[in-house]
Amino acid sequence: MKSTIIAVAVLAMLCSTAALAAEHFGVTVYPGAVADAEAKGYCAAFGPESIRQTRELFKDAKDGGSFCFHTADDFDKVVAYYRKLPGVEPLGSPSIRGANKAMVFCKAGMQCASLGDGVDISISTPWSVGKTVHKDVLITLRKASKK
Repeated sequence: MKSTIIAVAVLAMLCSTAALAAEHFGVTVYPGAVADAEAKGYCAAFGPESIRQTRELFKDAKDGGSFCFHTADDFDKVVAYYRKLPGVEPLGSPSIRGANKAMVFCKAGMQCASLGDGVDISISTPWSVGKTVHKDVLITLRKASKK
């Protein structure tokens, strides 16, 4: 009886934690990832509005924009999470050059912000804001939409 009560309590706790997961643009944010001042600073410095090649995609997008988060979890663990997440697809394979790692996912059906209409989920490590280099994993959710 006692083990049944404990099992039910643990299950309820897990379900409530899953229900609290943040979501932006219809994509669940990696569990435990935080959007602190550093992550927001990255979004402000390198968000879609500041990238010359994609400025036209975002200039009139009322529902576009970006959200940045970071986590101490391993790059491969974060990539594995998004590979299993329903509704997103990888855009190629991870790019690995020494300690630099990056991977991009798009909403299902290759609805990608970088292609002009959709959502990108970019995962990278290391990342920097100004002269400060962070060795944890950055997750950027970015949305663009055509007029």
